[in-house]
Amino acid sequence: MPVPEPIAVPQMISDLWVLSKISPDSLGRLRATLESYTGFLSTEGLIKIVSTHLPEQDHGAAVFNTLKNIQSPEFDEILERVQSWRQENEQHSNFFSADAYASLEQKLPILLADYPALKLTQKVENLRVALGNELRGFAFICDARPVYNEARDDIVGMIPITMAKFVYERQNLDDAEIEFQLTVPQLKELIRKARRALDKVEVLRRKTAEWLPGGFIADEE
Repeated sequence: MPVPEPIAVPQMISDLWVLSKISPDSLGRLRATLESYTGFLSTEGLIKIVSTHLPEQDHGAAVFNTLKNIQSPEFDEILERVQSWRQENEQHSNFFSADAYASLEQKLPILLADYPALKLTQKVENLRVALGNELRGFAFICDARPVYNEARDDIVGMIPITMAKFVYERQNLDDAEIEFQLTVPQLKELIRKARRALDKVEVLRRKTAEWLPGGFIADEE
């Protein structure tokens, strides 16, 4: 008997299939927490809230992806896309059964709502993208290179090398990176200017709090 070939399941379909397996009570408690949350909710904050209510990793990941990628007014459109995928062939309908689809129809409206915190988060993220490329991470790699004598049979000294690597997301959502070499004086100057920038941010934070009760939003320590 031939072994059936594995099917390729789109991430959204997979997430919604997992969502269909989660108890409505758990989703209801998560919804209540998100509805009561005020202010900016960072990605780390959302992960923490979701994992508190849904400790199983696959459940938490599916719900997190759904909250980040699907808006509440899209109920009907999302259900139509799932139904269309199910009807493409027998493998799809076996994976996402009629019972699972019926469960999704019940669970999706429980999870998705017009959460003020998520709306504010999306507004902040959109503004950050509009303002320019977003830094994703960086690293400094320190090394030393030998300096040889004229005969090249002995090392007379070492030169310190610092490589800086910055990874960022372009406005078209593509990832990119840049690398460059820093001398020791340049590295010291970079640190000095970074400290000055942090001092300026602290002044902005203090002054803003004097006339705007909410102060900074999306201000992560």
